[in-house]
Amino acid sequence: MSASNSLTSLQRAQVFLVLSVVVTVALYFVPYGHVIGRPLMWLSTLAHELGHGIAALFIGGSFEEFNMWPNGSGVAQWRGNPGRLGRAFVSAGGLVGPALVAGLGFAMGRHERSARNTLIFFGGLLAVAELFVVRGWFGMLFVAAVAAACLATALKAKPWASQVTVVFLSVQLALSVFSRGDYLFTAEAHTSAGVMPSDVAQMANALFLPYWFWGALCGALSVAVLLLGLRIFFKGAAAEAAGEMAERPGRGRGEARPEIAAGLLLAMRGGGCGDDSLQVDVGRTRHVSLDVLEHLGDAELADAVGDGVVHHRPQRALARLESLDDDHPPERPGAIE
Repeated sequence: MSASNSLTSLQRAQVFLVLSVVVTVALYFVPYGHVIGRPLMWLSTLAHELGHGIAALFIGGSFEEFNMWPNGSGVAQWRGNPGRLGRAFVSAGGLVGPALVAGLGFAMGRHERSARNTLIFFGGLLAVAELFVVRGWFGMLFVAAVAAACLATALKAKPWASQVTVVFLSVQLALSVFSRGDYLFTAEAHTSAGVMPSDVAQMANALFLPYWFWGALCGALSVAVLLLGLRIFFKGAAAEAAGEMAERPGRGRGEARPEIAAGLLLAMRGGGCGDDSLQVDVGRTRHVSLDVLEHLGDAELADAVGDGVVHHRPQRALARLESLDDDHPPERPGAIE
């Protein structure tokens, strides 16, 4: 993939994130919006119940089964005797589960390849859950549909579709932290299986302090995880966009700078390095690997060289730079570090 395509992909993901937020929030204000948005609520239920089960497995317990219903309620059952802290940990796993998945999705949604791998992982995880722990016709149907959609998007659709899908799902789970935040301050859970103590009430019973304290703590942790994921998404998108080359006054993008390339060539000839990792710091924050440079044209390569500081000097790059060196010997090769 070329650098320009990478930059376009990252920009697309950022724009789609904003659009996903706007459209999802709008569903709360349009007629029948709650009906259209019902599957989005089911996603948060799925992440919530799986969070309980995975937390139970993490502390050495067993994830027995979980059910979910069309009204958005769900129940996860697990076995084990992990003690008070362990029981509280399993209860908290469901409360922060949607935020953790959303934060991970934002972090992995920066690039098409990582987004595709994320969809494959979660599609496979849901397929395993479908076989071993999902019970009830509705839960089995919904989990199977989500698993199939994740795998089909990752394996059959264009690469950018995986990135957009991961960002969209992450937005939905992130917004559910706020749209269903009242559950954090509820002593009872009303589900299709009956009324039972809420997760925060179970945390209070296992530990100390009132249930609302644990609800506030889990809510704060969820927000912190979301902010971290978003920070990684936006900061990483700006820092790691391989095709982003700094614009300089008086020089258009793509205009060759062969004198700089020639100076780099002499610097490369003067030192022995490995063959795999030409790394250029563009504006001291962006990194361009040799694999990316090999896809650039000569003019773009000269731009990359002209805007950066060389840290490694692989021999594989010599031939590319020699083609720019024929008629432009460097005047000050010592300026290239």
